[in-house]
Amino acid sequence: MGAAHHYGTYCKTKNDAFMQCRIEGNDPRKCLQEGKESKGSCNEVFTEHWTCLDYNNQEHNRCRKTQKSFDSCMNEKLNLKRDS
Repeated sequence: MGAAHHYGTYCKTKNDAFMQCRIEGNDPRKCLQEGKESKGSCNEVFTEHWTCLDYNNQEHNRCRKTQKSFDSCMNEKLNLKRDS
């Protein structure tokens, strides 16, 4: 949920390729390359954000600081702005 705003825009093609590989091969281990390509450039701040959400029962108001860091990284490195 923490990356949903960005994930849908940036990772759709890569995620679709991973899911197609996984479905066709019935073995996700054969699709590791597609999965690695989906990680992106902001993994550290993304991990901080989803961890905050996880520990706070998905209460976004408690994780605005990590959300801001993640959104800034996505904007800076991938030129993706968060939709409201």
